[in-house]
Amino acid sequence: MDLAAGSLIASGADMATARIVDAVNDRLLLVAAPGFDVSFVDRCGVIPYRSTTYGRELARGAPVVVRDARFSPLIDGTELQAGLLDTGSFAFVAFPIRAAGVVDAVVWAHYRRPGVHECLEGVAIATRVEQILAQPFTARLDSDEVLLLENAHLRRALAGRDRIGMAKGLLMGQSDLDESAAFRILSRASQRENVKLRQLCDRLIETHTARLAAAALR
Repeated sequence: MDLAAGSLIASGADMATARIVDAVNDRLLLVAAPGFDVSFVDRCGVIPYRSTTYGRELARGAPVVVRDARFSPLIDGTELQAGLLDTGSFAFVAFPIRAAGVVDAVVWAHYRRPGVHECLEGVAIATRVEQILAQPFTARLDSDEVLLLENAHLRRALAGRDRIGMAKGLLMGQSDLDESAAFRILSRASQRENVKLRQLCDRLIETHTARLAAAALR
């Protein structure tokens, strides 16, 4: 999978990712991310699969194209969208990889410039990987290995997500919002102000804390 992601960059992508399907927990686990910084790996090492719009599209088995990550209904309001925009990925083409008739992995070509990126080489790369896989890809990882990979990503993401969770909680407490709506507000404010989501959440928490401290001194 590292080789497949590297091949996408060689074919013209600015960045690439490769993920395997953890079917038991309905998640996509990151296994390669050439061109991305550690903050993206921390945040998006584990992302939902079929419970999301983009995941259901991937599960169909055909390439998925997002021309502008800022406005795509496939990823709108998701942690994946926020992570991509913070890292500078504004468009992508995702290539599901099938084994035994089931999508077992996905390779993604990412681009810094919004627009149409056909990445014709991606289809050939996904096909070559499918030919290599004589059995479902996830079967090559036993349950302990999947758990270790998942936990490693979750531990690295915990601190940042806690801050995002706190910020969502503040918005939910101040307005009649559910968690999804609160996240969309934060994500869109991050895009509008051109500030990383984590930094925006830090500001919100710091402002709230300062107000509480000021009120206590009155």
